[in-house]
Amino acid sequence: MRRIILTLTVVAAVIMTAATTAKTPARTGKKQPKTTRTIKKKPQTAPKPEPEEWVLVNVAAACMRTEPAHASQLETQASYGTPAKVLSRSGEWYRLQLPDGYRSWMAGSSVVDITGEQFSEWKKSDRLIVTQPRPTAAYSDSINISDGNIAFDVVIGSIFRGNKTPGAAFTQVTLPDGRNGFMRSSDLEDFATWSRKAPQIDTIMNTARSMMGITYLWGGTTPKAIDCSGFTKVCFAAAGIILPRNASQQALAGEKLDHTNPDTFRQGDLLFFGTGTGTVVTHVAVYDGFTRYLHASGRVFESSFKASHPLYLPRKIIGACRILGIESPKDVTTYAAHPWYF
Repeated sequence: MRRIILTLTVVAAVIMTAATTAKTPARTGKKQPKTTRTIKKKPQTAPKPEPEEWVLVNVAAACMRTEPAHASQLETQASYGTPAKVLSRSGEWYRLQLPDGYRSWMAGSSVVDITGEQFSEWKKSDRLIVTQPRPTAAYSDSINISDGNIAFDVVIGSIFRGNKTPGAAFTQVTLPDGRNGFMRSSDLEDFATWSRKAPQIDTIMNTARSMMGITYLWGGTTPKAIDCSGFTKVCFAAAGIILPRNASQQALAGEKLDHTNPDTFRQGDLLFFGTGTGTVVTHVAVYDGFTRYLHASGRVFESSFKASHPLYLPRKIIGACRILGIESPKDVTTYAAHPWYF
């Protein structure tokens, strides 16, 4: 019996060995060819970019703040008809980018949403720009221009839809939200025609002088109340030039001048100031010639850097630059060349 069992065990082992040998290829020292299976990948389509969102400013001095809250610090302002790109939203607040590149938060009540198609149509439309440097107003009709008939207030640089009628004393203007008002035609110019004009030094300096005495406001960029770099922005914007927002950014623009040689300064050059012995730009002014400059500090007024001058102000000039008369000045553009306007 034991012999039978032993014999059967041996036979079974032989059979299993033979079966295993049949399934396993012999090892010859050569690598066996790998069997690969081709997997067809589905063509990947790039995700469609989200459509850009745009707004048009719908108030005379829309405030932009550091954070999405009315109690947050005022950073800058924008006036009627300024186009802005929507970067994000937080409740009623929009984080916007302005044409000068500045980014900050604005309350939704100050803007009107527009689609990309509407924005393209706006850029092709007939528009008017306010060239009157002092704050003015639009009226409900062209007959009654009393204070009790004001439709909305207006500041220089505001852009409205509309056309001027030759010889007409008043022109109808339309806000981004569709409201209408009537303004003195003498305060307006056709936007396309105006933007193609060569910048004039007289425009810059006359605008600067028109703001004499206006109150200083940190973040202000309109003649209602204004800060130092807002003042220079308004002066140059009146001539069709878009400056960077802050004094420190403006100091890097245009052509750098030797600030230690005031004899080389020209009217309209930008002068930059620091405090103490530091080299950090904290203030900017427009040079008016003969050692005098116009600036906003507490209010808009004129000073001189010459110690013997009656208007002397002991402030240290640490930089100067020239914008006007320079071909393609650095970090500066014009309304005519900016793709958000045309």
